[in-house]
Amino acid sequence: MYKLYYIQIKKEFEDISQERMANIGDFINIFDTTYLIVTEISAKDIYHKISMDSESSIFIIQCNIDEYYGWANKRVWTWLNEKKKLFR
Repeated sequence: MYKLYYIQIKKEFEDISQERMANIGDFINIFDTTYLIVTEISAKDIYHKISMDSESSIFIIQCNIDEYYGWANKRVWTWLNEKKKLFR
């Protein structure tokens, strides 16, 4: 089952984390070091797959794709609407 996660990554881990996120799901960068990712794995598994070590500063929380609102770049809304189809 697919899940949507919000991920905040400390700047110094960003490049490596992006490479690793590409291997676990479809993601989009929404602001500086903030991402949304659709994957079938848990938040804990995401952390272990994208972190550098046990002290990497990464925040991950599961989101509800059925309810969202705000102001963002059009590409973010397009991405969300495309991914929302996976949850039907």
